[in-house]
Amino acid sequence: MLLDILTELSQELGRDLSVATDRTWLLTQINHAAQELYNSDDITGCEHEQILVLGQTDQQIVLPWYVGHLIGVRRYEFRDNIQQVDMRPRYARSGWKKPFQQYPYFQWRQKGKVALSRNLTDEAALTVSLPEGTTAAETFTVTIVGSNSQSARVRETVTFAAGERTKTTEQFFSDVLSIIKSRETTYDLVVTDVAGNEVSSIPSHMRSAMFNLVQVLDRNEQQSQSQLVEILFKQQYEPYVSDTDVFTPGAVYEKVVYWKTLEHCFAKLDGKEDKAAMCGNKAQAVLANILANQCSQLEMAIDFGRNPTLECFQRSRYGAWLARNYPGNSSYAGPYYS
Repeated sequence: MLLDILTELSQELGRDLSVATDRTWLLTQINHAAQELYNSDDITGCEHEQILVLGQTDQQIVLPWYVGHLIGVRRYEFRDNIQQVDMRPRYARSGWKKPFQQYPYFQWRQKGKVALSRNLTDEAALTVSLPEGTTAAETFTVTIVGSNSQSARVRETVTFAAGERTKTTEQFFSDVLSIIKSRETTYDLVVTDVAGNEVSSIPSHMRSAMFNLVQVLDRNEQQSQSQLVEILFKQQYEPYVSDTDVFTPGAVYEKVVYWKTLEHCFAKLDGKEDKAAMCGNKAQAVLANILANQCSQLEMAIDFGRNPTLECFQRSRYGAWLARNYPGNSSYAGPYYS
């Protein structure tokens, strides 16, 4: 957990955890190193799956805040794979659906990260609130950046003092680009529009609102009924905040986080380049050992075994002729021909 990493680092780097500035500095270095480690690869423990319900007319959806990177999607009942595409194929001559995939749910368009979980229908002020019956334990700020009919870029910061629960912006917004709070809070933040509809939120331990926007239907299309879809995703990195927090994919990697943090710290000091490289190599070695142990008993891909019929075909004269005349098609002949 975080306290163990902080204790070891403070001893190695000569920092005092009882001094607030030293602890804050160490925590920042740990989170920078941990996030770099987490984003560098899909290490075991970061993948999760969930079933979502899509309405008949849902054209665009935002995925929950904890969905970082979408890995795979399929229809739950029929187990059909749903292809993921970016925004460009839509503008090809044949459109964004392949001819043999006429059903819109067979392709999802990933449209990037957004700060709103729901579009604003009116240009109006926004209200930022803590849950009913709660108040701010400490002072913090929330900065909203967006636009309106009079300005292409509007920025406003609201300040929550200890004991306050809700704030309303003076500026009007027709769109929002980012919502960022200055520190972690005890409770989640919710942003609502003038009609009281929730349009965004920030978890208590996160600093910003961020959602994946996905288009699942084209214009004027709809399904005959609601659909269940199953998604496989890489969880959003969740920073260390309190002493009992653990690394997002699991506590087993925390020695890796320790060595990775030392690499970051020594890399910033003159004359410590060799020590930084040693710590980086140690982090990679520990990570490799953990992954090898965890994956040794896991089947990562389906093993279909040998196909004796195909092997006989590959050994035949016809298979050899196909291999010579169609060298680009590996399905005609295998490694039995030299």
